[in-house]
Amino acid sequence: MTKQRIVISSLLFIFILTTCSFSYITFSKLTSKTEDIKNIKTIKAKPKLLLSTTGIQAPLNSYIFYYTPTLGQLQKLLVKNHSKVSKNTPVLEYYNYEKDHLYEELQNTLSNERNNKTLNSKNDLHYYSFLNQLKLQMIQTKSSIKSTLFSPINGSISYINSIPSKPNEKIVQINSNERIIRANISESELNLLKINQNISVTSSDNTQFTSKIKEISNIPSKIKNGVSYYDILLSTQPNHQIGTHFKIKLASNDIELPTSAIVQKRYVLILKNGKITKREVTYKKSLKSGYINITKGLLIDEKVVKNPTSKLINIYI
Repeated sequence: MTKQRIVISSLLFIFILTTCSFSYITFSKLTSKTEDIKNIKTIKAKPKLLLSTTGIQAPLNSYIFYYTPTLGQLQKLLVKNHSKVSKNTPVLEYYNYEKDHLYEELQNTLSNERNNKTLNSKNDLHYYSFLNQLKLQMIQTKSSIKSTLFSPINGSISYINSIPSKPNEKIVQINSNERIIRANISESELNLLKINQNISVTSSDNTQFTSKIKEISNIPSKIKNGVSYYDILLSTQPNHQIGTHFKIKLASNDIELPTSAIVQKRYVLILKNGKITKREVTYKKSLKSGYINITKGLLIDEKVVKNPTSKLINIYI
């Protein structure tokens, strides 16, 4: 009986020891995995960025009236501030007092000539030539006494300076109702864009929308450090004010990752909901040193282990 108890006790001890050892090993592995997950560095899967620039909301067309003293004094503005006008609408009026005074003098000269000449002298050819020149000068002078300038486009009126004092001061600007985004790109980026191509735009208030390329200039607008830059026009949303700034980005369908994220030339490790799983991917070389372009197997914003350790590889691959 005593022997039987000893045997049973020994077996029970061995069972307890084995169970504890197994539990410890399992717990250690779980703890090790948890610690590994907490300490690993990940990178979010993002599309490869092909182009990045900035743009500004602007009217498609605009026209500025400048103060021109040779036309006379600015007599009055014929349209209200912020009003809408059509093409050929009268916008402002000049009055030239010098021309007005000259016209009066020419009238007096003509009257005096008619009164002072005898009947015989009036038949003189030279006299009639003089009168004709005088009349022509009067017509030209009279037409330049009052000058009315008209709007060359449809749009909205914006007063800039209604009482100008210096030549070429801005008086009024007319902005067309149609809005666009103006931006520019470098010569190396020209081949990335084409008319009606979609491109991502984000406003200063983080409103994001898809725009379309409307126009690409083939003449550089500036040259800086030996690089030519070209103006482009993009479609926009009309609710944004003129002057609103935008971030403009063009991304490819590929996802760019560092080569260190690839395991065994075909896998990446994904961290999701606190768990790591392996994922087979297809990729190609990137022009950017130390990177590859994932063409298949990853979703945008998935978390990829940036530098898998040999320990992680042994556990999950």
